[in-house]
This record gives sequence, structure tokens and C-alpha cells, in this order.
Amino acid sequence: MNMVHKIAHTRKQFLWFMVGLEDIAQNVYGFAPDIISAQIALETAYGKKVINHNLFNIKATKSWKGETCKVMTTEYISGKPKKMFQYFRAYNSYLDSLKDYVHLLHYKRYADAWAFRKNPRLFFQALVNGGYATDPEYSKSLLKRFNTIQHIERHGETIG
Repeated sequence: MNMVHKIAHTRKQFLWFMVGLEDIAQNVYGFAPDIISAQIALETAYGKKVINHNLFNIKATKSWKGETCKVMTTEYISGKPKKMFQYFRAYNSYLDSLKDYVHLLHYKRYADAWAFRKNPRLFFQALVNGGYATDPEYSKSLLKRFNTIQHIERHGETIG
């Protein structure tokens, strides 16, 4: 199964899409505003490349029992980008993707990230420390998306 689709064409459309998921992330799981949107913005290019409802681009390891998608991606090996095919988890809904992401953050390797879910800078760095991504600039890229989203919301393009 290989299904990459768009959820938005612009950043503003992306933020409109994120309103419901942000509400759940904040009110059910205790995340600070826009942390989830920043990570999804980075992982999906602001909603332009979503792999089968997998908003966080979580890979399908051997322990994954659900559906998968094989997609060309860029991984960093010894700090150098390399294109390769990887298997990613597939979900039936965006809410399933969020729930699985929260479940993943409860694993020991991401315990610090879970603890820092109210502090964007510490949360993003803890994801990197736990091995969430191979990109050496991942934390910096997440913070850049976070700041961009905050800027859009502060300058008259408030969403929701």
C-alpha cells in the first residue's frame, strides 16, 4: 500500500486542518499549543505529503502489526543524506495517528520528550536525543516550524 496525499495547499489551510488535533493534543494529552502542529508541519511539508494518515512519519518496525506503506525518504547516515525506501505505519484516521504518536512517546526512549511536552525547545531536543529522526538538524527545524506557526498566529492570521 502506498498512498501519499495532501491535507493542505497553504500554511493557513494546514493550520485550519490542525485546529481539532491541536485541541485534543492540548486538552487531552497536555501538550503546549503548536508543538504538535510544528512537528506535523515538518514531517508533512505543511500537509503537502501525508503518508496514509501518518502525520508524524512513524516508521513501521518489526513489532508493528498494522498496515504499512513503502515510501522513498531521506535518511541521514553518518550525517549525510541518503535516499532510500522505508516502511511507514498506515492509519485509518488522523486521530489514530495522533493516538499512536502519544503511545510512542510513552516508551522509555522518549520519556524525556513526554515530560517536556509543555516546552517546545526541550521537547524537540528530547525527541532527537531519543532517536526520533536521523536528521542532525531535526530539533532546529522543528523549532523553526514552531516559530513560523507562532508568527502566523500573532500577525492577524489567527486560526480557529
